[in-house]
Amino acid sequence: MSYYLHWDYKTVLGLEHFERERWCREVSEINKKLNGDEGKKDFFEV
Repeated sequence: MSYYLHWDYKTVLGLEHFERERWCREVSEINKKLNGDEGKKDFFEV
C-alpha cells in the first residue's frame, strides 16, 4: 500500500485495522481494473 499511495511505513501502520483494510481493497480494485481482472476474486474475498 505504501508503494501505490506513496505513504510512509509509519502512516500505514498508524491507520486503524478497518481503515487499512479499506485502503487495501481500494488499491486492489484499482489494480484489477487496470489489469483487466475485474471479474476475479481478490485476496480479501473469502
